[in-house]
Amino acid sequence: MIPKHFILLLAVCLCTPLLQAQQSFSFGKINTADLQLQKYEADTTANALILYEKGDAKIRKDSRGRPALFFEHTVRIKIFNANGFDHATVQIPLHRSLSDKGRKEILKKAEAVVVNPDRTTGGIRKKDIFYEDVREDISLASFTLPNVQEGCVIDYKYLVKSPFFYNFQTWEFQEDIPKLYSEYNTSIPGNYTYNIKLVGPLKLTSHGSSLKRECFHFAGQGTADCSENTYIMKNIPAFTEERYMTSKYNYLSALRFEMTTFQDFSGMKEHYTKSWKTVDRELKAEDIGRESEKDGWFKNNLPAELITGTPNKAKALAIYNFVKEHLHWNEKDHLFREFSVKDTWQDRSGSSTAINMALLNALKAGGFKAYPMLASTRANGFPSENIPVISDFNAMVVKLDIGKESYLLDAVNKNMPFGMIREKLLNQNGRVMDFKNGSYWFPLLQYQAYSKRAFQAEIDIEEATAQVREIATGYYALEQRDRLAHMSEEDFENELANDLEKRGDFTLISFENKGLKDPETGLVTTYELELNRNGDSDRLLINPFILHSYNTNPFKLEHRTYPVDFANPFSIYYVIMIDMGDTYELENKPEDRTIKLAGKSGSLKYTVEELGQRLTVKLHLDIYNPLIAPAHYKALKEFFNEFVSLQTQKPITLRRQLKDVSENAGK
Repeated sequence: MIPKHFILLLAVCLCTPLLQAQQSFSFGKINTADLQLQKYEADTTANALILYEKGDAKIRKDSRGRPALFFEHTVRIKIFNANGFDHATVQIPLHRSLSDKGRKEILKKAEAVVVNPDRTTGGIRKKDIFYEDVREDISLASFTLPNVQEGCVIDYKYLVKSPFFYNFQTWEFQEDIPKLYSEYNTSIPGNYTYNIKLVGPLKLTSHGSSLKRECFHFAGQGTADCSENTYIMKNIPAFTEERYMTSKYNYLSALRFEMTTFQDFSGMKEHYTKSWKTVDRELKAEDIGRESEKDGWFKNNLPAELITGTPNKAKALAIYNFVKEHLHWNEKDHLFREFSVKDTWQDRSGSSTAINMALLNALKAGGFKAYPMLASTRANGFPSENIPVISDFNAMVVKLDIGKESYLLDAVNKNMPFGMIREKLLNQNGRVMDFKNGSYWFPLLQYQAYSKRAFQAEIDIEEATAQVREIATGYYALEQRDRLAHMSEEDFENELANDLEKRGDFTLISFENKGLKDPETGLVTTYELELNRNGDSDRLLINPFILHSYNTNPFKLEHRTYPVDFANPFSIYYVIMIDMGDTYELENKPEDRTIKLAGKSGSLKYTVEELGQRLTVKLHLDIYNPLIAPAHYKALKEFFNEFVSLQTQKPITLRRQLKDVSENAGK
């Protein structure tokens, strides 16, 4: 048969004849230069370095004559120091079907050898390979090289057979250590058509393609040609993870494959790239669709006062709170698993999908317009918005429309206020499944997600006391409520007292939490503190920021190739009144500061105002846009450097008034 040409979406020049790797490699034969290598000059902080890596992925017949995907991975890695010893452990994920237990990936073979600088060696045997189920659909094969020393070189390779063709083997050029050379070879019969995308900031060093005639043959059925490609990348920097990011797989430089069509030898063609209209129709017939139409059952099983009357926000809140209290999360999401919303309600427990589906039906029973909304967690990666890929989603929330207002609801966490969803779901857009009018994309970040943490404090120097009031809303309040739900009040007090003791300038006398049990209100915590000072000192250093928001700058990289994603906008406000009394006066203070981030993404403002015997210290940090582009990373880093410095390293200096000094001298 004449093969279909697959689509190649790569930011490189037109294909050249197939390139052969210029890198010489002989498994287990380690040269002296590699053993004597002390560090990687391009990244002297690297604990290990991949000297050579090659992958071969081919769709071919197995020993029984059935098509399978064979993937062989070969790696040579240099271990510079003991911090790199974790790379002597190799983990190989093996996938399996949830619907058909017989369909699973198999580790066919594995070899590994270590050569130390003194030429002592170590290796593995079959019994050294261990298997562990880490998820219902994934087991992990792993082995650890013995006799690993600093300066050693490790070679390993393994072969995996897979029955899964939809997602052809991904190739990640980039990982947490640098690589000198990475090569990926693929052989794909013309029956299989894939979209192939190079993602991430790095470009290929070279790419070559050729056609192998009649490589895929089934007697009496037909023959297909194979497209063979070689992708090479050299001198690849390490990918370093840092706080405030979504899944690293959104940004790693990698080749990703997505099947669009499969054609058998009889000419029958199956399309895997579908329109949302087709996906809507399929999901409507599956559990997501069927279980979203159980509102009639809920009308008969909910208290009458919840489902009668005008469908307004107050009524929606009552239904939301009732469902939250009735159901308990089993810590699983299970988006595309069979479930019964009736059983969930009667058992009073279920997955997040089942719980939110119960909420959906309860709202519909109350006369509301509510829809299931598919989402992908931040750790799972962004869902594809150009091509429907249902496997991209792994969670569900509810979209509720009341008049012109829309709310996203997530009944999993009992401390979650109305209109907010779990922070881990704030991952760009979700797909609202309106089975009557057609599905559509909708942003997961809504205005209700705005979070605020405000500190109001009064410090009386002469009385040596401080009164602090902390007000938290949004995700700050949710985080604190969740934290306090898992610790006693005594433990919270001890933790706070220990933190203040480390500072040395304040001692906790008492505290009180207000609004702890009501997620719809701000969480207010009041503290009474004692100021520790030497009453005879002529100078007094005051750090007015008693409770720090950030003790250190979370941004430490020199450069960051992926955006900073705070998930939601937030504000941190300090308003601190210092009563100096008749004894002290202001001697020195940090300069007033105002810093604005590019594109109106955020601002930082610090002021100290003096009026008579009172100082008013204000520090306001606002992040208006939670997504900061890599081009603005350096400015953001300096922004947080200043914020942390003002809180921890720039005290206000008070001096004893001259009048008071003279009177004391006379005595």
